[in-house]
Amino acid sequence: MADLTSVADVKKYLRINSATDDALIGSLVSSASKFIESWCGRSFSAADYVEKFNGTNRDYHFVKHTPLNSLVYVKVNNINEEVLNYNEEMIVISNTFKSGRINCEISYNAGYDVIPADIEQACIELVGIKYKQIETLNLSSKAIAGETTSFIVNEMPDFVKVVLQQYRSVNIF
Repeated sequence: MADLTSVADVKKYLRINSATDDALIGSLVSSASKFIESWCGRSFSAADYVEKFNGTNRDYHFVKHTPLNSLVYVKVNNINEEVLNYNEEMIVISNTFKSGRINCEISYNAGYDVIPADIEQACIELVGIKYKQIETLNLSSKAIAGETTSFIVNEMPDFVKVVLQQYRSVNIF
């Protein structure tokens, strides 16, 4: 799994000029990246996949990893099939994915060569929140000189959740 942003981009956003916390920020970037991919139920970086599945007697199949960038092969019962068409999430073949148990196999590349800007920004926001929360760890509010300051204590801010929701993997099985 590759990180969804860089230490340099987080530091630029948070206006940090010192290298003192680079290791900490790097750790937060990796942690936030893993959290986002886990929450979305998917990987974002482009990678090669081999998917094996039961045939459905349909001429199409929705791949597990998106967006689909390229196909290497499509096999049904160990025979290469002609691909009529494919898009970001679905493959259409000239025959059908004949019914059977784990008798279909697709080799393909899917994911993003460049992480979408909104995903990267969501990661930066999460890192920023976690970085700033270090001083207020385990506090929900703090009173100083008669003024009370409240801190965010939920899993993820709503504005980050809205961005990530559109990338969340949905099982249609």
